[in-house]
Amino acid sequence: MDLIKNKEKIIRIIFFIFGLILLSFGISLIIKSEFGTSAWDAVSVGLFKHFNLSVGIWMNIVAVILVISSGIMLKKMPRLTTLITSIVLGGCLDFWLFSIRKITVDSTVLSIILFLMGVVIMAFGVATYLVSKLPPNPLDYFMVCVHEKFNISIAKARTICEGIGFILGILLSGPIGIGTIIILIMVGPTIQFFLKYTNKIYKYTEEKFLREKEIDV
Repeated sequence: MDLIKNKEKIIRIIFFIFGLILLSFGISLIIKSEFGTSAWDAVSVGLFKHFNLSVGIWMNIVAVILVISSGIMLKKMPRLTTLITSIVLGGCLDFWLFSIRKITVDSTVLSIILFLMGVVIMAFGVATYLVSKLPPNPLDYFMVCVHEKFNISIAKARTICEGIGFILGILLSGPIGIGTIIILIMVGPTIQFFLKYTNKIYKYTEEKFLREKEIDV
């Protein structure tokens, strides 16, 4: 029984790490495209413009606020472990940004291609690590809490979260652009679409892994 539980944990960790790698890669492509940042990135940049703290510090502060707000929303202790996920995601993002630093975006077409690739990969990454049931990053944790609190789909919950960030980004004079609006519209439904498949892949992997364990025994 303990061996089975350990194998289940391994499967969850694999999906979790792979999802974060994909998510961070998608974000790096969006940033590289210079077509527009996500709403919550715009919030951090906007706060940076008004106060003396760095963008990175504001990202962490916003993450803490989202986690605390999520706990209040569901009237239970917030999952502080999501902050660890945020740190890991930040490390992966720095790696990808360093890896693609030499890519030159010298045309609008290339910018759009990188942006759209980034959105799709980012959404697939979120859908992949969410099925692991391990701590999501603060924004996705907030999204899941909205989903549970109001009993709405992940797509609608994500759109609401991005909408809140969009409004705050405008109020804080953040870098809101065409890309921000596209992310606001596309990310929620795209995550919802991929979740159907990542759930099936996860269940298939888990069943096959455990079936092999039974044969071994």
